[in-house]
Amino acid sequence: MDKPFLSVCIITYNHVNYIKQAIDGALMQKTDFPIEIIVADDFSTDGTREILQDYLLKIPTNFRLILQDKNVGPAENWMDLMAAPTGKYVAYLDGDDYWIDDNKLQKQVNYLEKNSKVVMCFTNIEVYDNDTKDTKEWAKIEDIDYDITNFIKENAAASCTIVFRNGLVDVSKCNIQNIAFGDWAFYLFLLQFGNAKYLDFISAVYRVSSQSQLSKISLIKYLFKKKEFYYFFLHNPVFSKYKNLIRDRYISTLYALAIRLEKNDKERKKYLRQVIRSVGFGRVLLTIKALTKYVS
Repeated sequence: MDKPFLSVCIITYNHVNYIKQAIDGALMQKTDFPIEIIVADDFSTDGTREILQDYLLKIPTNFRLILQDKNVGPAENWMDLMAAPTGKYVAYLDGDDYWIDDNKLQKQVNYLEKNSKVVMCFTNIEVYDNDTKDTKEWAKIEDIDYDITNFIKENAAASCTIVFRNGLVDVSKCNIQNIAFGDWAFYLFLLQFGNAKYLDFISAVYRVSSQSQLSKISLIKYLFKKKEFYYFFLHNPVFSKYKNLIRDRYISTLYALAIRLEKNDKERKKYLRQVIRSVGFGRVLLTIKALTKYVS
């Protein structure tokens, strides 16, 4: 096989009902360049691994497997996967999502080849609810050139749509394996080297469960993880240039977390005190006057 120009990286664990659709979405791609497909399986026990081995027998020349010999967890499995691609470009996909545009990779590579200052591009998606069977377009994404500051404020890219330049970031040296939102963290490291571009078409389907939609409890868990995410980058010297912006996002997340802890007054006050202490070090997002009603 010719050296792959693009590597498709798929991560999976117990996706027996979905993994075929993910792989077939990659196989249907129409490109004028060779691709490889790499699947990292975290010791699935539901039949996913057997499906992967069947594909390996059918397409051995452009299909590689990383088969963990025990359950190592999503972070380590992802790290192993991200160290494997050999192509100039990398496309990423979770094993329960899938692509629906057979020209997805060609469109994105064409753009990256013509725009050397762009290190990553992404598209819109459809969101499919496994429980209700409803499908809807994701919220409309602003069609702009994104830089690292846009992504510090919020993660604009669905991971199942991204294509990025390989070799710019060594994930083993980023120390992001123990924080939430590893894909978002990776984008921040990547965007030190250039911008991201949104391409306005729907390329993929992202699966959700209505049972997993943000309830009040899960929102609190999400905000806690987001607080830890910003704390990591706030104390990472690599991102010192953006410290004020990261601190702002950290403080606002602390505040959002605190005001939702209505039934845990002790924890709520702890986070609010952290906000009050934090605003003295940077730009004041929230005034003490606005906070006093939450702190005795």
